[in-house]
Amino acid sequence: MPANKILIVDDEPRVVETFARNLKVAGYEVKSALDGAAALEIYEEAQPDITLADVRMPKVDGFGVLKGIREEDPDAEVILVTGHGDLDMAIEALRAGASDFMPKPVKRETLQTALDRAEARIRLRRKLAAAQEALRASEEHYRAITESAFVGVVIIAPNDKVMFVNQAFADMIGYPPGTLMGPEDQTTANGMDWAALTTDEALSKHHTHAERVQEGERVQYETVLRPKTGHDLNVLLSAAPLREKDGEYKGMLAVITDITERKRAMAALEAERARFKWIVEQSRDGYVMLDAAGHVRYANPQACLYLGRHPDERDCQNGDKKFLALARRQYQLEPAEAWEDWPQPLPEDAASPRYLVQSETPNSDTFWLQVDTTEMDDPDGETYLLRLRDVTSEIVTRNHMWTFESLINYKLRTPLGQLTGFLELLETDLPELTQEEILADLSEARYSAMRLQEKIMDILQYLDTMTRARQEVQKEGSCKLPHVAEIVEQIAQELQLETVKLTYEDLDKEEAVLPLTCRAAELILRELCENAKKFHPDQAPTIEIRFSSAPEGIRVQVIDDGIHLQPDQLSKIWHPYYQAEPRFTGEIPGMGLGLAVVSSLVWGLGGVRSVYNREDQPGLVIDLMLPIED
Repeated sequence: MPANKILIVDDEPRVVETFARNLKVAGYEVKSALDGAAALEIYEEAQPDITLADVRMPKVDGFGVLKGIREEDPDAEVILVTGHGDLDMAIEALRAGASDFMPKPVKRETLQTALDRAEARIRLRRKLAAAQEALRASEEHYRAITESAFVGVVIIAPNDKVMFVNQAFADMIGYPPGTLMGPEDQTTANGMDWAALTTDEALSKHHTHAERVQEGERVQYETVLRPKTGHDLNVLLSAAPLREKDGEYKGMLAVITDITERKRAMAALEAERARFKWIVEQSRDGYVMLDAAGHVRYANPQACLYLGRHPDERDCQNGDKKFLALARRQYQLEPAEAWEDWPQPLPEDAASPRYLVQSETPNSDTFWLQVDTTEMDDPDGETYLLRLRDVTSEIVTRNHMWTFESLINYKLRTPLGQLTGFLELLETDLPELTQEEILADLSEARYSAMRLQEKIMDILQYLDTMTRARQEVQKEGSCKLPHVAEIVEQIAQELQLETVKLTYEDLDKEEAVLPLTCRAAELILRELCENAKKFHPDQAPTIEIRFSSAPEGIRVQVIDDGIHLQPDQLSKIWHPYYQAEPRFTGEIPGMGLGLAVVSSLVWGLGGVRSVYNREDQPGLVIDLMLPIED
């Protein structure tokens, strides 16, 4: 059962209560403080053997507690508790002189291991202190204790000669004890020079600390030894003055601990932190760390961009900005019920993830960010890790699939059902049907088959057009305007359009060419003329096709006198499978892919397409800008 006194320092009462309860059960005498200043007062009065201090506290933080205790007792055991995953803080704690550190959340096994190490060091120092007193009476008794120690023990004379070493130090440095201490009288300063066992820089540091020890101080510092192998050894040296009975200074008693592995671990931590930081900062996903109040403690560059902040701006992650305040500047929180328990993670059976949604504008489509939340394993649940993932394409694909499934359900099922119905009727009732009835049923079946074929061909044409525009232009060449005029005349005859007028502005209509193949030009103009007729109240539109020169290339406008569309209809008119009817009733023929084909052809050339209502009268303007490459 441990007999050590422990001081717990944390500004969270619940954390203090939890630590105190567990440590009292383990047999420790526990003192506690809720701030650093109070902790230093309690330490001065109670002189606890071990101090557990949280790093992040207001006013006097854990490093302030460490400094204050070290000023009173350089050998005091101070264990700092750092934030989860905070490698920088852990490294800084060790550099500041902490005996050990523990990351949050503090697991019972981690705590016990740290306490065991602290108790081992306390027992060793007590043995060495007792040995130092015993040395005055019995050198042999002191030697027996130090020889059994698992850390190096060495006595260095004021003239830098080695007076005594234990076997652990001899093993550490690679020389026999007799070589280090001298072959004869080991109580006089006639051993190896300390300068031979260290580097020039470390020797200078040794002289500075040796002066303090001679004045009566006890010091602890990191230094470098040079073993016989020639490879530098990082050690922690704790030194105290050694005096004769009459008080004469005899030399420095040093306890030396090999911290090479700890230095390597620190270097590994720094390397791991650098790798982690590189991965996170290069990620296409946004990562944000929040405190319990929802303030941004860290945001990677992608998250800063998503939140409308420049990655180099300090206010993106200075802890003063709340995540929701930043998000609401440009996003809607969807669905509202998913954000009610923010920032708690959603349960696994939640109906929907959390989304940040940026509404569609004339220059951009709707933008979707999925927000996934992970609670960090702090005992008091103070931090959350967010992942911001662009799921726009997934949402759009899902919506397109829903639209496509609805179209398949209504547009294809009807003619398919009619076709199979008529064929089944012919198969079962053929002997009883007259020739006229058979011909009538065959005619209906043929009509249904043609409707089905038409809709399937719409789909195939759309899929085939998605990637062919530029390749066909490069292969077949562009279409001259005189040929385009012939194509328009043919389309007007086939669609029975009475008024289709071609006009030209700043163009030589005999020599100018469209950056399209004639096949693509026919497909685009046929689709736009069919739409003009389809949506005209009397299916008898007046259509003007206007060709004009522009700095970017050739502009083609198809202007009709049909109807105006609502803003939401105009914004969706280029989407695949979209039709301007609230339900898929089949009243409007086609699959809603014609304008999507036009859009794919124009985009494939690097062009721009837009649609807007006429200002002078009802009707639409389809505006295509087709670039011409030099």
